[in-house]
Amino acid sequence: MKRALPVFFGLALLLHAEETILTNASTESATNSIATNVATAPTPEMSWTNVPEDCWDEKALPYAQAGLKAWHEEADPKKKGEIRQQVLELAIKAQDMDIGEELFAGKSVAQAELPVPTNAVALPLTTIKEWDLPQDRWNSRYACAIRRIGPKNFELWTSKRGWLFNEKGTSLAEAKVPRRDGTGRHWYGAFLPDGQWITTDLWDFDGRVYIYSPNNKLLSSFSLMKYSKDPDDAGIPSHYSADWAIADCDQRHWIIHILAAGCDRTNLRVSEWGWRPKIGRWLTRHHLWVPDSSWLPVEKISSLKTSVDFRNLGSRFALCGATADSDDGLARISWDEPGHGPGVGWPDYSMNASSHRWNSCIPCKDTDNLGFFPGSLTTWVGGNKYPVPPGRWYREESFRSWIIDPDGKVLGWLPAERVGDDPDGKRMWFVDEQGRLLKVAQNGAVSEVLQPTLPGATGNDAPFAHVLFPDLKLGFFYTKPGHLVLACWN
Repeated sequence: MKRALPVFFGLALLLHAEETILTNASTESATNSIATNVATAPTPEMSWTNVPEDCWDEKALPYAQAGLKAWHEEADPKKKGEIRQQVLELAIKAQDMDIGEELFAGKSVAQAELPVPTNAVALPLTTIKEWDLPQDRWNSRYACAIRRIGPKNFELWTSKRGWLFNEKGTSLAEAKVPRRDGTGRHWYGAFLPDGQWITTDLWDFDGRVYIYSPNNKLLSSFSLMKYSKDPDDAGIPSHYSADWAIADCDQRHWIIHILAAGCDRTNLRVSEWGWRPKIGRWLTRHHLWVPDSSWLPVEKISSLKTSVDFRNLGSRFALCGATADSDDGLARISWDEPGHGPGVGWPDYSMNASSHRWNSCIPCKDTDNLGFFPGSLTTWVGGNKYPVPPGRWYREESFRSWIIDPDGKVLGWLPAERVGDDPDGKRMWFVDEQGRLLKVAQNGAVSEVLQPTLPGATGNDAPFAHVLFPDLKLGFFYTKPGHLVLACWN
């Protein structure tokens, strides 16, 4: 037994030594493998132009950052433009909107912010009327539409109700819409100054327009399919919808924009319920000669330039985007984006005029608040100024308005959204996240800051501007999500 012990320990030592040699060899092999991988792995600075196809999200971020650095360092305009497009694609892969906005602005987002004076003057408000608005069934917004009708009237609509006001904020007419399962699209209804009104979509996507008297009596209705670009189209009514409607410049007709099957678009002028349209309807129904277009109850028009006040029309939806026209109707800014996939939230904007044009991607969401400064080709592109429950007045990632000159140069951004035009015909009013009103010039300079106040309303209940009519000294304000106030000031 004593002789066996040394032999046993000797064998054990030999086995341990062999295991150690194998372990060290394995560790050395693994270490060499890791070192080889590190040495051969391309660094982002060297490889941002050769990104693997399956590189997405955080894996794509170093490549996008490296590309952004190369873009800033490039001096040649042509090469800089090519690099910009490549970096934008990488930013979309990485879903990094800060990089996308830096590409758009030419500098970091922080550097592009425009200064705002800190001294605000109180603007005491007096409440005229209040509403608790219903919530849109399709999203988190509160369902309302507010429009100007000529110089002295304006209107407020929800899906089932509408109010017509004069220049003092006095209610002149109230529409009670016999809505069934429809919503009324995005415009809900439209008044004329005499109180007549129209709507659509009583039944969901019914493809009809209904005309009502000031006392809510149905006067007439017609199918939009009849006035499509292809009258022989055998489509169903739901393929035709009234995309938007508004009173025309003389406030005696409605202008209705039809979106038809195949994305065809048609504009109609609809007459009020007067004696001429009554006779015109009878003549048309019996296929008899109509004296002239003023007798036609519904007439196709080829151009909106002489029929619509584009500042009152504002921006309007267009499939997966929105569009707005300059005051004279000769320039247009619009945006669109993919309906699904990684490009969602990365809309492509374009401004087109005879003398100026630009195109750029501005990553943001809910960007239907856009247009031109009064009498100018300078544009603004903002996010969504509507309050979002629970208790948030703005979507933090998009509550920002960019100001862009006619050639596409970014002047900067304000942490605010546009709410109305100034009576001087040059500047506009914006509301910031504190509810302050900013008077903004075309160069982005803020010349005046006002703080609206209501008696007893402070903190989260303080008035937050939604739409202003400064020439009338009237405006619509939220005091909490869904609670809208019409107020005036001196």
